[in-house]
Order: sequence, then structure tokens, then C-alpha cells
Amino acid sequence: MTIPTVIYHEREMRAYAHQDYPTHHDPFAPGLRRFSSVVRIADAGDDSQHVERYLLPTGASTPSSAVAALDAVLAYGRDIIDGKIVAAPL
Repeated sequence: MTIPTVIYHEREMRAYAHQDYPTHHDPFAPGLRRFSSVVRIADAGDDSQHVERYLLPTGASTPSSAVAALDAVLAYGRDIIDGKIVAAPL
């Protein structure tokens, strides 16, 4: 598994996505595939002690693929770093 890592404005972002299974967490249950994702933001550098994780809020549309979930959470992380969004860390 590859973890996408991006350096943005001297901050390191790592994105993680996983599939949310429908009814009773059964991977074989019929239904739409939905993914949730988390972005980890840390100061760039080897000795970074300040690390925060943020969950992409679920809105009207939930990503239907892992790639879409990763793209969405990286854009969300950029907005947090730029100060466009004030989000509470996990």
C-alpha cells in the first residue's frame, strides 16, 4: 500500500483512505461503495513533534473510489494549511 505524501508550504501531508462497508460492516453486502479519508499534517522535517489528523467531513457526496477520497482529503488538507478552513483535529 502506498501512502500519498505531499510537502505543501513547509508542511507534510499524508493521506489515508478506507472503504466504509454498508450494513453490519459486511464487505459482500449489496450497495454503493463509499470511502472515508484522513489527512495527517505535520511540520516538514525528521524531528517533527507537532502532528495533527483531520477527517474529511461527510457531505452530500461521499467519494465512491479510494482515489477520489485521497484527492478530496489532500485538497481539504491544503485548505486547512492555507487557513481557508478551521477544522478540529481528531
